[in-house]
Amino acid sequence: MLDTYDQLVAHKKPTGVTMSGRSPSAQLTTLLRHFRWRIDPAIAALGPHRRLPSRRGKPVTQEELAEFLGVSRTWYGLLESKKPVRVSLALLDRLSAVLMLTHEERAKLFALALPELDFPHAR
Repeated sequence: MLDTYDQLVAHKKPTGVTMSGRSPSAQLTTLLRHFRWRIDPAIAALGPHRRLPSRRGKPVTQEELAEFLGVSRTWYGLLESKKPVRVSLALLDRLSAVLMLTHEERAKLFALALPELDFPHAR
């Protein structure tokens, strides 16, 4: 299993393609999937949200995240699929909590989701 985002990207990228050569949306897609896939399926809660007993023991789905974020599964799916979707700071904050991100991971998420804001500390 790949433990870090950098390992995941190194594992998935084709030879000769650097991380800096990927678009922010492509990096965001990889990052969001990594954060979702690394969550232990047995976990009882995602951030402040309790998972249904029937979902425990199963991988966290886009639908679960969407429900806890207050968005549709379709919208969250677009966010995870490189589609141009506008996100708010409030939504990114909720997503960071649900995914239980560290400060560094949160900064990276914000920088990729809102590249126009130019977060220098997230590079």
